[in-house]
Amino acid sequence: MGNVFGKKKTVAEILKDAKRLVNRSIRELQREQRGMEREEKQLIADIKKHAKLQQMDIATLKAKDLVRTRNYIKKFIKLGSQLQAVNLKMTTAKTQETMMRSMKNVTRAMKAMNKAMKPAKLQELMKQFAQLDEQLEFKSEMMGDAIDDAVAEEGDEEEQEEVLSKVFDELGFQFDREVPNAPTKDIAAPQAVGSAAKDPGLPVAVAGSDVDDLEARLNNLKK
Repeated sequence: MGNVFGKKKTVAEILKDAKRLVNRSIRELQREQRGMEREEKQLIADIKKHAKLQQMDIATLKAKDLVRTRNYIKKFIKLGSQLQAVNLKMTTAKTQETMMRSMKNVTRAMKAMNKAMKPAKLQELMKQFAQLDEQLEFKSEMMGDAIDDAVAEEGDEEEQEEVLSKVFDELGFQFDREVPNAPTKDIAAPQAVGSAAKDPGLPVAVAGSDVDDLEARLNNLKK
């Protein structure tokens, strides 16, 4: 009757209330069981006392009470075990309800995502992205070429050739100093090697394949 004019309880709230009630019942049973166990100890002591005093009729009555008390203790233990099983059932039901609620929320979110992500629209977006990326790459190349043309001056190519010539001479000299005992069968001018060995200041004629390799590397640097 408390929820007639109020908000209707959810499944989680109902399970929570039921679990609280079961736990309260288990605590009450355990409290009663402890009281029965104290009474059992007291009855045993009374039986011994009256037996020593030769009061057999009172001892017999106390023995009946002891048997009855022990039977109730067994019933309380059994009821407590059953309530504990119910408590576990309630915990399992609460966990399942939470899982179902989570799955419901996930399903709702996935449905919204699938509704928003239309294949045709996604394909169109990817197509636009590819076109814009291609345009950007083309404009970047045009800008780079324009900058190179703007900063270039007349006579730069002659100066570049002169720099390359000097670099070739220096590289030929370094090659002779780093590899003094290299084979000379591929060297263009064999007599120049002997003269270079005597005079380190003279450049060495490097093999044609080595020169081609150096020219290729320097041309790559020019690009």
